[in-house]
Amino acid sequence: MALNTKYLNPAEVTGFVRGRIESYTEQDVLSQILPDETVDNIAVRFTVGDAGVTPEAEARDWDAQPSIDDLPKQARRTIDLVAFSRRVPVSESDALMSRLAGGEGYANLIRRASDRAAQAIFNAARRQRANVLATGKATIDQKNFGLDEDFGRDAELTAALAQLASASGSDVLGQLGDFVDIFEEKSGGTRPSYALASTKAINAFLRHAQFASKVNDVTRPATLEQVNQVLLASDLPQLVRYNGSLDNGKTRLLPEDRLILVPDYVNGGTSELGATIWGLTESSFKPEFAGIGGQLPGAVAAVWDTEGTAGKTVVDADSTFLPILKNANLSASLKVI
Repeated sequence: MALNTKYLNPAEVTGFVRGRIESYTEQDVLSQILPDETVDNIAVRFTVGDAGVTPEAEARDWDAQPSIDDLPKQARRTIDLVAFSRRVPVSESDALMSRLAGGEGYANLIRRASDRAAQAIFNAARRQRANVLATGKATIDQKNFGLDEDFGRDAELTAALAQLASASGSDVLGQLGDFVDIFEEKSGGTRPSYALASTKAINAFLRHAQFASKVNDVTRPATLEQVNQVLLASDLPQLVRYNGSLDNGKTRLLPEDRLILVPDYVNGGTSELGATIWGLTESSFKPEFAGIGGQLPGAVAAVWDTEGTAGKTVVDADSTFLPILKNANLSASLKVI
């Protein structure tokens, strides 16, 4: 293939793709929970420790030396980031119409294809974020690639209510309170602030007797605001509606029957939970990307012309990333319906 710089050079296409990914990221809850970080590497190294409890100071005699604190038990892990790429052809019919009109607007066709490439990479990141939060693992099962990284979430933090919220007479508040207590114990003292929930799961809460109201012997479902007021009063996580999907709604990102419990991501409280690490791509070191300067980590993209009589103009986008959990016990998955 031949590099095409007639309308947009690689630095410009890369800047456009990165800008579009950033724009999509700003609108995504999962991106707030596992925010983007960049590393000048193709792997990420981090420390996995106990729950992060800090021991209290000990009393001592005035003339005695202070006791020496033992270093916390911890392990270092190195995980390779994963390459995600996408090739998007510029629409052949639109390109022909643009050429017949003198070539005006061809740059917009390239931007349109670049936007589709950015969406593809962003969707891959969304899928991986959702998978990591739901399971405590990063897994990929493709014909040409496999991955299974377990971040060590305690088995008790993936559970189900003994009596589901959809069951008549179930004690949802009591069971949820017990589970949050387990979360607090396993996380080292942090209680979850939010629980991502599908509309189906939320509706089970709205209709549940512990939240619904009775007026003139007629039971009326509660509103989400009313449910969250009750949960807040009980020091339980607020429900956040999340129905993210891919493939035009055919593939849900998070399980419909579960709550995904997380720390306070609204006020930047998830940094200890984890992040989405973006690293270096092999492509970024190629001569055509010299124009991006030192901003090597992150997605890169360029326009190419394929060979042959029926050759096409394509946008190639490349990226290397992986969501990780630094402290997997700051997240949990609870089946409620």
